[in-house]
Amino acid sequence: MRTLSRHIAFGIKWQKSDSDQTPYAKRKHHFKDCHMAWIPGWDSIESAGWWSGFYFWLSIVSLIGLGAFEVASHRYGERRDELAEKQHIAEKLAHDTEIARLNLETARVQERASTAELDLAKLKLTAARVLTPAQQEELRLALASFGPIDAAVGVPIREQANPEIKPFAEQIALLLQSAGWGNGVLYSVQQETPVGVVVIPSLAENQRASDSIDLLLKALGTIEIAASKGRPTGQTGWGIEPSVRILIGRKL
Repeated sequence: MRTLSRHIAFGIKWQKSDSDQTPYAKRKHHFKDCHMAWIPGWDSIESAGWWSGFYFWLSIVSLIGLGAFEVASHRYGERRDELAEKQHIAEKLAHDTEIARLNLETARVQERASTAELDLAKLKLTAARVLTPAQQEELRLALASFGPIDAAVGVPIREQANPEIKPFAEQIALLLQSAGWGNGVLYSVQQETPVGVVVIPSLAENQRASDSIDLLLKALGTIEIAASKGRPTGQTGWGIEPSVRILIGRKL
């Protein structure tokens, strides 16, 4: 008791001696010493000091490494975004280029189609109208059933050199002659060029002439020849005064 009071009086920390410790405390202390004994330098003052400094500087290096790795991670993230942006721009450029190419191809196809349609239209305008044998026979029979009548076929003077109008007019004139309609002569007349075939009655039109015009218009329509009835006119190069005048114009 005096020893304990002396330690307290001089401010010295008192510890229990091994004989004063309980069995549990002894076992705990022994386990602690055994548990840490495998660590290098644990039981040496010099080694413990060296390892303390080693782990201190290792922590400093680790902090520096952490900062460096964080910077590297951030920079790689930015680089990934840059590459993704470049890839997006490249894909968009490729897409726009492909769309432009397809639009150009479409425009070229449309241009070729328009050119083909224009060429076809020109061909239709310049290609000669020719009655097929079946059309000729159908028209001849229809006109022959009506009986002979005084008819004349004419072409405007300005179209005498037209390679499409004149041959067709000559074919019509000969066909009408074979059915008893006219003499097969092709007249050059002082009239404007109409569209299609115009059937013109004479000024002295009678019922028979009127009926023949109706029959002719119907027969031409049956064989798909565009024809219409014109107004009566006087002599304008038709020779004799025919009952029915057929003026051949340009194609539709």
